[in-house]
Amino acid sequence: MSQNDYKNIITVPEKNETRAYCIAILNNDKILLSIINKAISSIDEEYMNTLILNAATEIEREITMSMILEFYGIHIFVAVCFIMIILLISIFHNIRTKNEIKLQYEGYQRLSKTSNEYLYEYNVKTKGLELSKSCIDLFGDINNLSKLKACINKAVMNKGNTIFIIELPIANGEKRFFKSVNSFLYNDKGTIYSMIGKLVDINEEEVEKKELIKRSERDGLTGIYNAITTRDLITERIKSTDLNEKDALIIIDCDYFKDINDTYGHLQGDKVLINISKALTQTFRKTDIIGRMGGDEFCVYMSNIPSSDFVVSKCQQFKGLIKELMIGSNVTVSVGISLLVNGDSYEDLFQKADKALYDAKKKGRNQIQFFK
Repeated sequence: MSQNDYKNIITVPEKNETRAYCIAILNNDKILLSIINKAISSIDEEYMNTLILNAATEIEREITMSMILEFYGIHIFVAVCFIMIILLISIFHNIRTKNEIKLQYEGYQRLSKTSNEYLYEYNVKTKGLELSKSCIDLFGDINNLSKLKACINKAVMNKGNTIFIIELPIANGEKRFFKSVNSFLYNDKGTIYSMIGKLVDINEEEVEKKELIKRSERDGLTGIYNAITTRDLITERIKSTDLNEKDALIIIDCDYFKDINDTYGHLQGDKVLINISKALTQTFRKTDIIGRMGGDEFCVYMSNIPSSDFVVSKCQQFKGLIKELMIGSNVTVSVGISLLVNGDSYEDLFQKADKALYDAKKKGRNQIQFFK
């Protein structure tokens, strides 16, 4: 039946009948024919009938696309429609999510701008810094944030403080203070892979704080260090002094200052104190610690002096400058000097200089006296 192009028909015998089959051997191969005959003779009749029946009923079934569409066309159509619907929903959802993220990002940008905050993200692996638009607008060149990158990298390496104050240059060249607030992001292995953060502009507060600190360290009348700051700075210096260095403490007292106040008034007395502090800052080195200890008493701490004569020459120069600044008045000062000895504390050094000042006054004032 397969010869007549019938498809999908299975033949089933209705009754037993004798059938004859023959096998042709090419090239009259007698050896092959002998082998086949022996093989056939070894098959029993029942098994032989089974083989013949299977051969007789076997047909070739070729599956074509038309057959698939005929039997499963509706199912395929439904499946394709279902997949298309899922894809469309997914695309719509992604577009909507992207728009929401964009709106949120723009909202964060506006919020950060109105609150003086600038957002960024630091990639630990690439060590790259991704900036928000407001951050780019403020700093311009990303090289201006090299100091920030160094601080962030240090925090990541040490897993240390994520909040710090840093001074950074902005696009116009001005330097401003910012507070950097950061958060670590960890992967599933517990390793830091990113750090997100924000820069908060605290320049006004920081400048004001520094100004307040500066004012708290200074004498209100003369502008030089007050007594507390002077003592703290000298104490710190004494602790860090090298054994090979030579330091000196100078205490200066205005002679007959009470008489100046009583005779000419406190305004004139204040003028004398201001001129003494001015002469001190113009005479002594920038590395020297100059302070007003109270009333008409001043002190100078000279670090790493070359010799005692150098201290004396500076004191004489100072006395000469007072005469120039106070022309027409007979203002003089007495000076007591003590050299730092290994093991001396601030109190020890001050007592020695104070004793030398007492000796200078005892000798008639307007004197320079070393502690003996």
